[in-house]
Order: sequence, then structure tokens, then C-alpha cells
Amino acid sequence: MLQANPILMAVLGCLLGACLGSFVYACAQRIVAGEDPFFARSRCRSCDKTLLKQQLIPIYSWLSQKGRCACSKLMLNKVYLYSELGFALLLAMVWYSLPLGDALALSFFYSLLGICFFTDYLDQVLHMPTMLILIGSGILIKSASTLPALTDAILGGALGYALIYGSNQVYRFFRKIDGFGSGDAWLLAGIGAWTSPIIVLFIFVLASWIGAIFGITSILRKKSGLGSAIPFGAYLVISTVLIGQRQLLA
Repeated sequence: MLQANPILMAVLGCLLGACLGSFVYACAQRIVAGEDPFFARSRCRSCDKTLLKQQLIPIYSWLSQKGRCACSKLMLNKVYLYSELGFALLLAMVWYSLPLGDALALSFFYSLLGICFFTDYLDQVLHMPTMLILIGSGILIKSASTLPALTDAILGGALGYALIYGSNQVYRFFRKIDGFGSGDAWLLAGIGAWTSPIIVLFIFVLASWIGAIFGITSILRKKSGLGSAIPFGAYLVISTVLIGQRQLLA
């Protein structure tokens, strides 16, 4: 069976990850630009020409074009390459260590998280349809398993939303302004629907620490002020990935 060869599975995961990494970042760019994220044509952002098939090959097209767009007039953001390489490595590990069904599910999960990460990173925007798909798919997959798993999905989603919403209410009470964006609550609800109440609580705590570290570092380097907004959704995604796929599916 295919699953009996972990090396082959890792290679397949790597190839799939590179493709998804390219797709995820392209979707995020389209969302930020107000375009259709899933069905808009791939085009050069400089001359608006539709990209050829050979210009859509992940990693290779970047290297062959030396980091330039299709018309060679514009240097592409290196995040494109980082996204493709990062997803390739991440899914190689996922597909190497997990059965096919779980690997496919986590690939879908990480793709949705990737879109949320990049939209928040690029423009501090979280795409509501993507987060609703994240919530719905988590509950659907858990409902096909066992009743305790479905209960975990519902409670995890509810707790994820409540953690952000409640923290924001406390912050607003003392500071008279919002401490979190409303999208952060829906994102953590989606993560909770895929995991469990215990794991989503740990993700929230870890993301808070990561956010604090990045925030303090940014202030010390004088890149932002004390009241500057931070992409907390991106830190939630980072925390989720750091926990690891085995804990997420436990």
C-alpha cells in the first residue's frame, strides 16, 4: 500500500505542499486586493498578463525567473517562495508521519490556516468565508468520527470564540478600546473546532506569549508604538502549527 512507504508519502506531501503554499499566498493576495480568492486568474501584477503554465510551477518558476514577475519588470515578494518552501516542508512531515486520511485532512486544515495567516500578515484582515469553512469543516469531520469527538469540536469552537471575545471585553472595560479584532475570535473558534477545548486554550496562551515577544521586540527596535495593532491571527496560526499534527489529532 502507498501508506506503507513513508518516504514516498513524504515526497508526495512535499509536492502537494509546494503547490498549496503557492495557492495559499495567491489567495491571500487576492483577498487583500478585493478579488475572488479562489477563481481569479493568475496574472502578472505588473503588466496584468495571464501567467503561462510553466510560470505557475512552485519554487521552480521563482528560481528560473530569478524572483521576477512574468514580464521581468517587477521583483516578486520573497514571501511567495517562503510560503512554497514552508508548506512543502510542513506537509512532507505530515505525510511522512500520519495515515493518508489524516494527512489529507491536515493538509486542508493547514491550507485554510495559511490563508488566514497571510491575510493577517499582509493587511491585518481575516477572511470571514475562509473562517466559516474552517469551523464547518472541523465540525463535519469530527461528526463523522465519534460523539465525544463531535462534542470536543463544538466545545473547542465555543471556547475559542469565548477566549478572544471575553479577553476583548475585559480590555475594552479598562482601556475603552478593542484589544482584539473580531476576526481573531472566529479564527480561534475554527481552530477549536478542529482540535479540542484543552488544546485551543494552550494555543491561545502560546499565541499571547508569541505576540508579546514580537510586540516588545518591535517596540525596542522602534518599529511600532505601545498601542500599535499586531496581527494576532498570525500568531494563533503559528501556535497551532507549533503544537504539531499528532497533538491536533489526538
